[in-house]
Amino acid sequence: MPEWLQSAVVALVPSLVVAVVTAYLTVRLSLRRFHSERWWERKAETYSRVVESLYHVKAYGDAMVREDLEGVQYTPEHKKRLREEYSAGHRELSKATSIGAYIICDDAAKVLDELRKRPRLDWDENPPWEVFEDDARAYGEALTKMREIAKKDLGVS
Repeated sequence: MPEWLQSAVVALVPSLVVAVVTAYLTVRLSLRRFHSERWWERKAETYSRVVESLYHVKAYGDAMVREDLEGVQYTPEHKKRLREEYSAGHRELSKATSIGAYIICDDAAKVLDELRKRPRLDWDENPPWEVFEDDARAYGEALTKMREIAKKDLGVS
């Protein structure tokens, strides 16, 4: 091999190796960051749905207490919307509780599990407003806890 070709190979091989290694590491780090960001987005979306669901279930209980105790009259459309949001919220919370700490952190899963397992007032032994008030209180407390846990888990203030 001619000497000029040998010097060119000696000069190019290290540069080529550095370029390949740099490209490989850049791609690996970019993919890792992409997956990390997607996971954070998924967690944020899940927390958002859970918090919103807790709000809707609590709002329904609060509305039923106002209706029973204060005689507030809601239009049939408003009551229907409240019931639909309540039902959707319950479904979402049931799903999040079943999934548990797969997406949300252990503390958040524990709050949902405790909410589900809490003792409930008996409809036959208590007036409806007490049952609704107790539910609204429990969901309100869970909502407050969940907001704080979500902020901490997502690293936002």
